[in-house]
Amino acid sequence: MKTVILIPSLFIMLAVWVCPVDGREPGTSMEDYRMELLSRLKSMGHGYYTRAEWDRALSELYELIDRADNARAHGDLIELRVIQAMVYSDMRSDHQRAIEVLAGTLERYRDEPHPNIRRVYVKLAEVNSQLGRYTDIADLIEDFRKSRHYDPADYHYEGGWGREVPLAVTRPHVGGSESITVTTMQKFKQQARFAPGQTMPDFASVDMDGRPISLSDLRGQVVLVDFYVPEWFVWRRDLSNLKSAYRRYNPAGFEIIGIYMRRDEDALRRFMRANDIKWPQISGASDIAARYGIYGEARNFLIDRNGVIVGRDLRGSDLVEAIRRAI
Repeated sequence: MKTVILIPSLFIMLAVWVCPVDGREPGTSMEDYRMELLSRLKSMGHGYYTRAEWDRALSELYELIDRADNARAHGDLIELRVIQAMVYSDMRSDHQRAIEVLAGTLERYRDEPHPNIRRVYVKLAEVNSQLGRYTDIADLIEDFRKSRHYDPADYHYEGGWGREVPLAVTRPHVGGSESITVTTMQKFKQQARFAPGQTMPDFASVDMDGRPISLSDLRGQVVLVDFYVPEWFVWRRDLSNLKSAYRRYNPAGFEIIGIYMRRDEDALRRFMRANDIKWPQISGASDIAARYGIYGEARNFLIDRNGVIVGRDLRGSDLVEAIRRAI
């Protein structure tokens, strides 16, 4: 029987990137080549690959890494190492091996003038957030601020009361909030507090029908806290699986709290009726989302009967299996 693996959109990038570097048009830079491939990626959507095809893709990735290393194309090599870490962490859940790849890359190239190093810092913060390593991310941010790659930006504003009374203010480089790299790592630092193994902090709100709802009221049940907007593709694609899991496990003590990330309750009610969604909903709870480090992205947390997070951002069969184990 043929084994088939679904590769998430993040990793279709790999299937494109592993085309031989020699296939580039003469005079085309690696950056132009990468951007052309990423543009092509957007039209590819999602695809299915056999295990053999995936193994070949990995083999070609390692070959590309060797080529970049031998050619001393360090900028390209750094980019490929980040992709390699994505494979280990996001595809195979081997977070420790991803950290080893990223930490080794950082140690080797930290003092060289390659802007791609910022991606290493960000990915390393992301992987550490999956493991709940809040302190490690804090140390990483401080290391980045001291490095040559620290990227604060000027704050510049022009305005005033017409052309006669202009106003121009330029704020010089200051703290980390002006660095988009630091801001991204700080988001992962916040998310590290909510990694599997951590206790999920309680929240209290009111559902769409005006009934009080909180995590503490549901202690003793397995709960999925699901942050979403219906238009988000990842969430919408998994909706039928979510409904199936709810029908199957709700009688055994499984509950979902849907947290709709907008304030249009009428639209939400129409969507719920059209899709026969039965679990309780909270609308427009931006304060709850911000508390858990969620900013405009589909996220979920699976919490066991004792209030401990046992899974994060689970979809498909991974979600169903985690619910089954928790039940």
